[in-house]
Amino acid sequence: MSALLEQESRRLEVEQHWAEVEAAYRRMQRDDPGAWDSYIAELAEVTAGEPDTSAAEEWPEYNG
Repeated sequence: MSALLEQESRRLEVEQHWAEVEAAYRRMQRDDPGAWDSYIAELAEVTAGEPDTSAAEEWPEYNG
């Protein structure tokens, strides 16, 4: 029973974490559109081009 409670507690912590991240994104969009635009531009820069596969090569045990 305690394992089940621990698992559910961790799931709820993760869910709460991502809810807070999403709320922060919404606040930034609403309160500071310039910062949001900069964030989106930086994200586009980082994700442009070919994917970096070096992590997959370095940690093959995580390649599902």
